Amino acid sequence: MSDVRTMLSEFKKGMETLGGEMPEQLKAFSGFVGAAQKEGALTVKEKELLAVALSIARSCDTCVVARTVNALKAGCTKQQLLEAAAMAIAFTGLPAVATAATLLVQTLDEFGKEIVC
Repeated sequence: MSDVRTMLSEFKKGMETLGGEMPEQLKAFSGFVGAAQKEGALTVKEKELLAVALSIARSCDTCVVARTVNALKAGCTKQQLLEAAAMAIAFTGLPAVATAATLLVQTLDEFGKEIVC
């Protein structure tokens, strides 16, 4: 079983390293991501639910952890996150079930109580 808190910490550390090694590229990428995440026709909360569903659908372990934490911080509830996972599962099947059953559940268990929704 993976430690989602360690995964998140290692991701942040790796991003800092990449930022130091290739600042122009990471700045450009981060700018696009930041613009995509801004409130618009969809709320930030809705966009975080989409990000969780897409992360599960793509089976991106680190993405699932990071996006779930962001979604909790944006005020998403456990039930909303589980419904987003259900949509990923409906469209991608067993790989999404495996990702949701492990990383989403572990991240909710680890961070859900400390991040007030």
